[in-house]
Amino acid sequence: MDNNWPLIIGIAVITYLSRIAGIELMAKRPLPPKLQTFFRYVPIAMMAALIANQIVFSEVGRMSLSYPMLFGCITCAVVLQLRKRFLLAVVAGVLVGMAARYLLHHL
Repeated sequence: MDNNWPLIIGIAVITYLSRIAGIELMAKRPLPPKLQTFFRYVPIAMMAALIANQIVFSEVGRMSLSYPMLFGCITCAVVLQLRKRFLLAVVAGVLVGMAARYLLHHL
């Protein structure tokens, strides 16, 4: 497929309409406790999946580990646990990841 824009626009419209329909249908109804718990953990699960996808990736039919990403994520988690400051943790993780990438590729 040479031109992906119609597909992208179609998917965007369908996604938008499904979100609006869900909001309109559920706006006046209280959510059951189990559904509230489910929705509470969705962002955490999505973030974990995105991070895991960056740390472990497929390369020519085999799994590989990105050490700079791993070191950055560990640093981010430790700083977040110790300091309870999200922005500081992210900056520390990015800096450690960049330093690890530089050191692993240049030494």
